[in-house]
Amino acid sequence: MKNIIPLGVKIKQIRVFKGFSQESIANSIDSTVMRVSRIERGQTECDKATLNAIKKALEIENAPLTEHELEVYKSRLWVWYETINIKGVPEARDMQNDLFPITALPFIDEIAMLYSMIETRILSLEGDILAAEERLDAAKAYVSEANNDVSNELKFLYIRNKGFVYNAHGQYEKALVLYMKLLELERNVIKPGPDILSGIGFLHCNMGRPFCAIWYFEKALSGLKDDFISIRKSDIGISLGECYMMVGGITKAKALLETSLTHARSLNNKASIGRALSSLGYLYTLTESYDKALKYCGDALEYLQDNTELYITALYNKANCLQKMKEFERCADVLTEGKTLAEGNEGLVILLETVNHVMNIKDDGAADFLENEAIPFLRKGVHRHIALHICEMLEQYYKKRGAQRKALLIAVTSRDIMKEMAYGDCWI
Repeated sequence: MKNIIPLGVKIKQIRVFKGFSQESIANSIDSTVMRVSRIERGQTECDKATLNAIKKALEIENAPLTEHELEVYKSRLWVWYETINIKGVPEARDMQNDLFPITALPFIDEIAMLYSMIETRILSLEGDILAAEERLDAAKAYVSEANNDVSNELKFLYIRNKGFVYNAHGQYEKALVLYMKLLELERNVIKPGPDILSGIGFLHCNMGRPFCAIWYFEKALSGLKDDFISIRKSDIGISLGECYMMVGGITKAKALLETSLTHARSLNNKASIGRALSSLGYLYTLTESYDKALKYCGDALEYLQDNTELYITALYNKANCLQKMKEFERCADVLTEGKTLAEGNEGLVILLETVNHVMNIKDDGAADFLENEAIPFLRKGVHRHIALHICEMLEQYYKKRGAQRKALLIAVTSRDIMKEMAYGDCWI
């Protein structure tokens, strides 16, 4: 770190900030005003006993001030950061009380910013995106590229938090640009690990690019250590299984989802159990094992009562299965429940409406809705593979009706979607 603040200057800044006089500090440490003044000006040494007495008088007993204390504190900050990745947010919060004293200091330096950015990471994972954004805005000027004093560690944490916030707002392209920067920057901070690789995988998955996502998820899983947070391992496995399912790798998908389900059950994590069951339900629908599909979707709903979005996705998977079985009345009931819960969420409403219009494909306007509303919307992101399935169904529907030109146009759309799934939206 550059531009180190002298110890005496720090003591003076804290004293003034807290409203203490030199005389009150001198009285508290059983010394003279002259000595306090000389310590603040750096004209006399401040031994350990005196420093501890001054810190007690300033009510900052556990705050790091000397260069040695700051180096020890910095190493503890990285242990705190690793605790988030290995053990999760609750245990990281438990560690925070011992690190909190840095916030009592009136000056902003590298160590204080590292603390702030690690706490921002926790806030993001807790879902408090607004608070995370406020921290990032406050740090923006300090971490600007124009500030050559900023370490790679601090840049890494700032960029990572910024990428996470973009992801939370659905700005996946912006988040991906930052995460790719992290891969390079991470090599200068710590060895590239599974956390960033899996993060890139999740972004590609959210953008409907399963082939890219598979590559990053596989790399992440191969680098996982035994102490990596267990539930995240399950989530990566489920997402990887879903991606294989999107590209037709059913056998691989089934093995990954069943392994992840077993792992999630061992942790008793309801969200991951429900998500794995729901995805297996979708998989068994693809393989026309409809009884199994309904069983898995039904079980998923039991576990997803507290997660509305995943619950609605499980309802979609169940409705899709019932539609394939031509159980239209039961399908309509499931869709009604789903659309009631999804009110206000355009993406989930359109997803559910696709099943309704596929079920009633012969009705006026059903094919038009699928072609002109559902496919254009679904091909934008994570449901791109569903848009592809709708295209395949519509192509056959138009061919049976003798609408060869429409069938050809849909075939072209299918080809384009497959390219987007492989290369993203910027394929040539």
